[in-house]
This record gives sequence, C-alpha cells and structure tokens, in this order.
Amino acid sequence: MESNETLNILHLVNVRWYNACAYYALELAAAQSDLGHRVIIAGDPETPVMERADQRGLEVNTDLKLSSYFPHLLQNMRNLTEFVNSKKIGAVIAHRGEAHVAAALAKRFMGYNALLIRVRGDVRLPRNDIFNRFLYSGVTDGVICTTKKLKVSYKRAFNIESERIAVIPAGIDFHHFSQPVETGLIREKLGLKSADKVVSILGRLSPVKGHEVFVKMAGFINENIENAQFLIAGKEFEVTRDDLKSMMEDFARRARFTVIAEVDDVREILNVTDVAVIPSLDSEMIARTALEFMAAGKPIVASDINALSETVDSDRGGYLITPADAEGFAEAVSLLLNDEQLRNEFGAYNKQRVKNNYASEIWAKSSLDFVESIFELGYK
Repeated sequence: MESNETLNILHLVNVRWYNACAYYALELAAAQSDLGHRVIIAGDPETPVMERADQRGLEVNTDLKLSSYFPHLLQNMRNLTEFVNSKKIGAVIAHRGEAHVAAALAKRFMGYNALLIRVRGDVRLPRNDIFNRFLYSGVTDGVICTTKKLKVSYKRAFNIESERIAVIPAGIDFHHFSQPVETGLIREKLGLKSADKVVSILGRLSPVKGHEVFVKMAGFINENIENAQFLIAGKEFEVTRDDLKSMMEDFARRARFTVIAEVDDVREILNVTDVAVIPSLDSEMIARTALEFMAAGKPIVASDINALSETVDSDRGGYLITPADAEGFAEAVSLLLNDEQLRNEFGAYNKQRVKNNYASEIWAKSSLDFVESIFELGYK
C-alpha cells in the first residue's frame, strides 16, 4: 500500500448500545472516510451505532450476523469472505470479540485476501488460552490498543511482534467540541448566579462512574466554598435519580445539586462547566468525556486509572487522584475553584493538547499509518 493510495476498509462493529467501543469505531471510521478512503461499517441492524453511521452518510452493511456464533457462524464466515473479496477490502478492523472470531476463522479457512486488525478498548485483559493464542499469534495481522496498559497485557499474553501492535488512543472532533455555544438558557435552567462556579460530572448513571465519590466530594467542598454548584448530567442506568437523592442526603445535604438527563447539545454542559470531574472507579479505557471537556478548554480532576492516566496531564491540565478518594478530589477541585488563573491555564493547556494529539484527523492518520506498516510486514 502506497501512502497516497485509497484503501477500502471494513469496520466490524457489533455493539448493541452506544458505548465507548461504539464511539471509537464510528468516529474512527468517519475520520478515515474524511481522509478520502472508502469505509464500510458492518454491524447488527437497528442498533444505535449503525443508525448513527447511516445518518453520517457512511456505507453500512447489516446483513452479517456478527453477534451470533450459532447457528449463523458458518454462513456468516461465507458471507464475510464473499463481501471482503467482492468489495476488494484491504483491511478488516474488528472492534468486538464475536466479530473478531468470525473474521479470523473466515480468513484462515476460507481465505479472504485482507489484513485483519483487532481493536481493543476493553477494560478486560486478554485471556491467554489456546484459542486466543491461535487468534492473535496465528491469524490476526495487527492489534490496536487504546491504552499502554492494554498493549503491555497483549505483549505478555501472546507472541506478537512489537511492530504488529500499536497504542492509538481515541480522538475527537476538535473543531466541533472547541466551539463555544450560548449558555444563557442552561445557566437560567440551573439557576446560576454570576459568581457561581459549576463542577460537573458527565456520563451515564452507573456505580463504576463514581457518582457517590462525586457527591461525597461535594459535601467536603461545600463546607468551605459557598458558590459551588454541582451538576450531574447523564441518563439513568444502574443508578437512579432516587439513588442520587439518597447519596445527597447522606453525604452532602447542604450542597447545591442539579441533575439533568441530557441536553440537545452537550457543549452547553461543557461550556457552563468551570471544573470537570471524572471520578470513575474502573473502566475508562477510551476516556471520551475527558477529551470533550479538554477540547472545550476545561481543567479536569480525574481518577488515576487506565486511559484517564494517559490522557490527563496532571499538574498541567488538571489533577489525577486515587480512585474513591473523595477528600482528594475535594482538595483538587477546591484549589481550582479558588484560582481562576489556574483554571484558565489548565484549560488552555488541555485545549492545545487535544488539538495537537487527539484531533480526529490525527487519530485517523495514526490508524492508517499502522495499517500501512502492517501491509509492509505482510499478511499472517
């Protein structure tokens, strides 16, 4: 593959809801398409990622039953092989295990002529069993990991050449998320006064996202800072609004909270925020929310785990705190709330960091450079 050659790329994205994995797949595919390559997304019908792909004008295929091993596996392998060969696909990129298995078996036993790349952005580490050794050491041509931690785990588990494994973190549409939007309506909705400072957590309501830590943190902050307003934005998932209310009564009865499900434009939340908090207890192998706040020029206080540890530059764009340390979070957030110059410096640093390192076009080019390097190494 020459560096200026147009490539046909097939992304296999069998994700039933729009989570971080779906985000990585869809936005990477869109960014590669924007660079002039032909990109096709295959996935299960009537799923959010496929609907969004269609809305974005990307070519989609919902005929492959990627989430089902049986009784569709053999037919799926045939269909996948026929599709890859007929469309002259150069690289198949699998984003989940079921699709990876189907693509690997089809490649080995039915012989389609394309690279097989596996993307891993899952908190679960790879299993070093005989079948996975077959997948990764014998059939898969390259592996993209979203964090350095995952790359280390793959190197330990399988006999993969260093050149065939890369760390390519998620990117973001910098132009979109860096654009300021009108915040008058949301400030009015939140009942904010000019002196108020907004501390926000953004994401689905789930224990792993650390909402209890956030509420406890608010209780500590409220003892010393009167004009702090705590914004919780996200849909109910495993935590309900009633659960949040109980936490507030137990840990932060006097703090000012507002809970909202969603807004038409997430940039309203990003722009109204003074300090972003990401107190996750686990997960966060892609850290999309961190990138959104950073692109909007906001300082971040986050748990020192996984992709957050690699994305947030502590003491320059925010602070990394031991997970579940509510007092540690409160101390760091209070420092930022009390120092407007520091908030502005950290926010400006984050904005430039995203522009230089995480913009969509940089993300896409990194992935394409990796694919090109695998072409040069040769197929397995």
